[in-house]
Amino acid sequence: MPKKIISFFFILIGLYLIFSSGKSILYLLSTGNKIEDSKKNLTEVQKENLKLKKQLENVKSTAYLEKTAREKLNLVKDGETLVILPTTIPLLENEKKSPDRTPNWKKWYRLFF
Repeated sequence: MPKKIISFFFILIGLYLIFSSGKSILYLLSTGNKIEDSKKNLTEVQKENLKLKKQLENVKSTAYLEKTAREKLNLVKDGETLVILPTTIPLLENEKKSPDRTPNWKKWYRLFF
C-alpha cells in the first residue's frame, strides 16, 4: 500500500512538472513571437520615418514653397500676370439640353438592370 501511495505521489509531481514546463515553453514561444512582431513593426516605423523626413525636406525647399504660393494662394512674381479661367463654360442658347422627361421608375430600372 505505501508503494502505491508513493508512486501516485511521484506521478502527481511528474504531471505537475510536465504541465508547468509546457506552460513555460508556451510563454517563451509567445514572447519570441512578440519580439519578432516588434522587430517587424520597428522596421515599418523606421521606413515611415525615413519617408516623412524626405517629405519634410521637400516641403522646406523653396521650389515647393513657390509652387504652393502659386497654386493655392494665387500669388505671382513681379512682372507676371495672373490669368484665372472659368471652370465651367456656359452653354450657348442653341446648345442647351432639354430636361430629361423619363419617368423615375424607368431611370431606376435602367440603373439596376
